[in-house]
Amino acid sequence: SDGTRLEGSFIDSFLYGNGSSYSPKGDQYHGNYRNNQMFGYGIYSFANGDNMFNGFGTYSLANGDKYFEHFYNGEKDGSGSVHYLNGNKFEGNFINDK
Repeated sequence: SDGTRLEGSFIDSFLYGNGSSYSPKGDQYHGNYRNNQMFGYGIYSFANGDNMFNGFGTYSLANGDKYFEHFYNGEKDGSGSVHYLNGNKFEGNFINDK
């Protein structure tokens, strides 16, 4: 593993319910988990204090849609794709989160 420390309630070695994670680089997440994955409500704090996503990542919505995107200062910015739960897919460029 990457050295991330998990705290909370575990079922069959997986974090479930309310818990916290602490990454080696200092990022923290306090909130809900399912199968060791952030799920539902939570607060993610970045070690650098800006609390904004930067770089390529995946952003999953509660409705099942997923963005595979470049982020800049917390906004979708650059080429990426959206995979909708219904199977549809959008590929294109985002500028300033639009």
